[in-house]
Amino acid sequence: MGTSTLVINKSIVFKAIPADNITISTNASSSPTVEVTPGQTVTLIGLNIKASGAADGAIRNAGNLNLVDIDLIKNPSVTHTSLLRNQGAGTVSLTGACTLKP
Repeated sequence: MGTSTLVINKSIVFKAIPADNITISTNASSSPTVEVTPGQTVTLIGLNIKASGAADGAIRNAGNLNLVDIDLIKNPSVTHTSLLRNQGAGTVSLTGACTLKP
């Protein structure tokens, strides 16, 4: 993705076939890889999401986030980072084979 955060500001479903091994990543140093804005219902299925170089890491969520068969992958060059950060009234549900990879 380069140096930009994937900002999701609409309710949407992203579905990938896990066998395709699709990874979302960014080189951003001050923002997460994916950000879900308030009031949105977002479902991510079958993706790998690699944490950025920011403290917010992989996902910053302020909406209603559903993770299905997702791998969240830590950026090994960043210490003191989170893989998933909820903000405000954000909610998260995990379904299927979700993993956190150090």
